[in-house]
Amino acid sequence: MARGASEFANNGCTLGQLLGYRGILLNTGTSNISSMLYPEDYMMFSDWLSADICEGMTTRQGLILNGNGIANTMKVQAAALLTQIGAIHLDDRYADYSGDEAYCVRIEAPAAGGELYGTANSTGDYEYDAFGNWCPIKYSFDVLGAAGPGVGNRVYARVDNLGSETQFAQIVSEDLTTDNYRTILDGVSYHLLSSVDPVDECLPSEARIIEAAANELRSALEWIYGVGNLPGLCENPCTSTDSGTPPNGGGSEVLATSLQPARPNPFNPRTTLAFRLAESGEVDVRVFDAAGRRVRTIADGPWDAGAHEVVWDGTDDAGHALSAGVYWVKMQAGGFDYATRVVRLK
Repeated sequence: MARGASEFANNGCTLGQLLGYRGILLNTGTSNISSMLYPEDYMMFSDWLSADICEGMTTRQGLILNGNGIANTMKVQAAALLTQIGAIHLDDRYADYSGDEAYCVRIEAPAAGGELYGTANSTGDYEYDAFGNWCPIKYSFDVLGAAGPGVGNRVYARVDNLGSETQFAQIVSEDLTTDNYRTILDGVSYHLLSSVDPVDECLPSEARIIEAAANELRSALEWIYGVGNLPGLCENPCTSTDSGTPPNGGGSEVLATSLQPARPNPFNPRTTLAFRLAESGEVDVRVFDAAGRRVRTIADGPWDAGAHEVVWDGTDDAGHALSAGVYWVKMQAGGFDYATRVVRLK
């Protein structure tokens, strides 16, 4: 992902590359610590959800965040993304929060209803438990709450009293009018799920784990994209290939007009802003502060088709250094608007 604030910290993943995918699944397993990935990674997920370039708002996007402690981490490292997807982290240990000391805990749709999708998919209904809540393993399961756009979609329920529910094990949210995405946040990792045995509480065999995880994933993906409408990976929406012969007679790639993520980001004292033009024309690139005030004009005039880079030194049009904070770089070209967020450090 985006490795920290250093301009040398990069393993090759950028927002532009993420926009080549309609779905992201992040699984953090059983880790339950306050620091997984980097804050910049979560910021990139947020930008990916709201990006309006590379078909970002015209095709459905799905973000699945799954793991025992991912919400615990986000509370510390990605509070803004947690708010964006409508989730609250209430506790990092379901057993302590609920007083439930059973090895297994049922995960199901709320008895009172209100879920956005239930425990059924195109293959039929299903039931499942999470194992390892108490001895001999004692994993930590995140307890979640819903706020804003978030909806409680799965609850924890005691296996010895299935009418006893304790807050949420899963929060889902959707924005289908502006940014066209659906998100899922889980408090239990997929590999700790087990389909319900008719006799025993839960038998975490390989077959039952696969059955439970597969059902939950199928239900999630069918809710995000629709039954029979799962996306493929056959086309990169950020680029296109000319079906004719390029001017140079070769088979080179034709760039799509786009504003690329700033490098580095966050930055201090300067960052590189890159953009691509499918054809020559007028280009307007400006920087705005969080209140929407224009603070710097980067480009305003005709530019040739191709890839371009300009350096912004963190100053306004008068040459004064701007304060630390969030800024937006907006580009107008070819009749379309593009935007990317940058953060200036102290």
